[in-house]
Amino acid sequence: NVLYSNVPIAATYTFTPIQTGKWDFSLSTGLGISFNTRDGQTLTSLFTSLKTNASYFFNENWGIGLTGGFFAAPNLNYKSDLSDDNGIIAYSPITLSLTFRN
Repeated sequence: NVLYSNVPIAATYTFTPIQTGKWDFSLSTGLGISFNTRDGQTLTSLFTSLKTNASYFFNENWGIGLTGGFFAAPNLNYKSDLSDDNGIIAYSPITLSLTFRN
């Protein structure tokens, strides 16, 4: 078994074009550094992300939300003997959340 880990650190900009009393819809974009580890070897690369979120507030403070997006990071090896392992790490996370606002 091989353990792969990814630790992203990002600067994110979020825009909320629709915000009513019950619904919030937001769009986010991020750019950052990703620390990837596999078999004890660490690779650091840049990444970008795009996300959209919809939240429904069932009372004044509490809501439930669904977030979907896209995450992509190039996996570029700078040693010529590892250049065949170059690629792009990409995935689409989906998150269900419980939200509190005050």
